Amino acid sequence: MKSPERYKVLTKYEAEILRAAIPDVLGENEGLPPVDADRIVRWIDTQYLAKSTFEFRLLYRFLILALQFLFPFLFGSEYKIFLQLSSEEKQHLFNKWAQSRLYLLRNSFTIFRLAICFAYYGQDEVSRAIGYDAAAKLEEASKRQVVRD
Repeated sequence: MKSPERYKVLTKYEAEILRAAIPDVLGENEGLPPVDADRIVRWIDTQYLAKSTFEFRLLYRFLILALQFLFPFLFGSEYKIFLQLSSEEKQHLFNKWAQSRLYLLRNSFTIFRLAICFAYYGQDEVSRAIGYDAAAKLEEASKRQVVRD
């Protein structure tokens, strides 16, 4: 799938950084459909960020740029930016970010990773592969009656 010319929220550069992060954030997914980073970036841009508040969009875009320029310096790759890191170095960076002693840094990794996981695991073929049947869940939920006292 060819990368789109324009994004709703992200710049092409931010999308490139995010696309490079996705395989290493998700890690090995044996038995699951392959990771389509372009599709995930498009979903994050159009379905997640475009429908979020301005402040959240700003925060997420900041995390992408911090990943490119600041986090490699903070977590041990002083002389490289994120796009220049090998897959092993990226995974090391993500592990250090996720295990940071600073609560805000740990939580910012959770925010960054959640959007990627929502996009990947929300795909129908991935949901089916992990045994989640959305149609059955909706049907089951529609049969419930909510009674309030």
